Formats: sequence, structure tokens, C-alpha cells
Amino acid sequence: MKSMTGYGKGQALAGARLISVELSAVNHRQLDVRVDLPPGFGFMEDDLRRLLRARIVRGAVACRVFAAAGRSSARLGGWDEDAIARLLAQTRGLARRLRLPDDLRASHLLALPGLLAAAPPDGRPDLLQAAVRRAAQKALAALEHMRREEGRMLAADLAGRLRKIAGAARRIERLAPRVAARVRRQLQKKIRAWKLNGPAAAPERLEREIAAGVMRGDITEELTRLRSHLQQAERCLSARQPVGRTLDFLLQEMFREINTAGAKAGDAGIARLVVQAKTELERVREQAQNLE
Repeated sequence: MKSMTGYGKGQALAGARLISVELSAVNHRQLDVRVDLPPGFGFMEDDLRRLLRARIVRGAVACRVFAAAGRSSARLGGWDEDAIARLLAQTRGLARRLRLPDDLRASHLLALPGLLAAAPPDGRPDLLQAAVRRAAQKALAALEHMRREEGRMLAADLAGRLRKIAGAARRIERLAPRVAARVRRQLQKKIRAWKLNGPAAAPERLEREIAAGVMRGDITEELTRLRSHLQQAERCLSARQPVGRTLDFLLQEMFREINTAGAKAGDAGIARLVVQAKTELERVREQAQNLE
């Protein structure tokens, strides 16, 4: 079991260039991958996306690639002449309006950002792409290690909370028979009052009425399903594959069963246990949002 949050970094050499890949992941209902590449590396985006999607199922993942140039690869691109022309026109127009001297020199352009067109990466593209892939694989390994460690801690916390819910369910099961007995007594009391003031009824019909009333308050079915969902949730905690969606579904079903049991029972003692179980279920659900 893995968390959806984590960070990983990997590096690899491509000739004189040091390639670094950083991955950061946070919670997200689906898989959302964003890739940020340096100028000239855009042809690698699809390959990186495939690599990440093959290893990550859920989460918002940001992939950033950095390329540090060595002496042999540090080179400039060409001038962006359109940008220069626009800048000169704007600057000279402003100088005229403010009655400032027009003393702009070509050397001043070197200090202005965005006027040099990005140079394509030097070296063989296949070697650069291989280096990016190696760095990305190292970053993925580091990211997955962090996600597994956090998942292990989450599993320990969730296991303790599921045990508390199971304990509340067992106590509800012990109280359930008294609910049936109370319903039977209430119905018998109503029937006795009805017999005194109304027409006589067949004993078999009265017994059927009592049995139907007891069945309406019976929570055996809900408790059986709740126990089954708890067992499945506990198995999820030791699973190696992603379990976030499965656990989310099981928790929804647990909420429904425990709510129904509380409503049908109409018992103060059971109601207190239902509140305890729902409180723990809410905490489990909050934690489960972090799972892949």
C-alpha cells in the first residue's frame, strides 16, 4: 500500500550535461501528470508521460527536468529580431514622450531578458533522451520509496482505527438481542390494549404481527455486511497493488450499514456505539484519501 504524496530526484550525465529530474506528487482523485521541460527538450515529453503513467496510478504528479550545461555545451541561440524591434520602438517612443536622450546601444541589449532565442540542446538527441530517462527512473524509485514508507505508516494507523470499529460492532451485536426482546414486549403491550378495546383477533395473526415487528428492528443483516466490509478493508492494508478506490468504496458501504443499524435498532446504548464507530470511520475516510 502506498501513499499518493512524495518526492524523488534523480540525475544522469549526457556528455558534459548533468540532467536532473525532480518528481513531486500530492493527492488527486485521478492521475494528473504535468511535465516541465527546458527549451529544446519538448520531444521527450511523451516518453516521460508514458514512463510515469506506467508506474503511478493516482495522484497529481509534477515532473521537472533541468539540464546544467558544461563548458563544451554552453552556447547561445540566435537573436529574436522581432522582439528587439518591438522593444526599440517602445523604448524610443517613451523617450520622445518624456524628452529623454536616445542613448540606447546594441550592448545594452545583452542585459535585457528574452531577446535571445533558445538554443536547441547540443549533443545527440537519443543520448540526451536516454539520460533523461535514466534520471527519471532514479527519481521514480526515490518517489516510490517515500510513498511506500508513508503508506506503511498510514496502514498502521488505519489498522488501529478499523479494530476500534470492529470492537464497536461486536458490542452492538451483543446488545442486538435485547432490541428484539424490547420490540416484542412493546408490541405485546399494544396488542393487549387493542384486545381490551377492540374486536378479538386470531392468536396466529397476533403472532405474525409480533414477528413482523421484531423483523423490522432486526439488525443482523447490517452487522453481517459490516463485518464482511471490515475484513475486506483489513486485507486491503496488506495489499501490494493500489487500494485507494477499493477502500473508499468499502468505507461508504460501512457508513451505510452502521447508519441503518442505528436507525432500525432505536436503542440508546446502540446509538452511542454507532456514534463511536462513525467517528472512527470518518477518520479512516480522511486518511484513505491519501492512498494510491
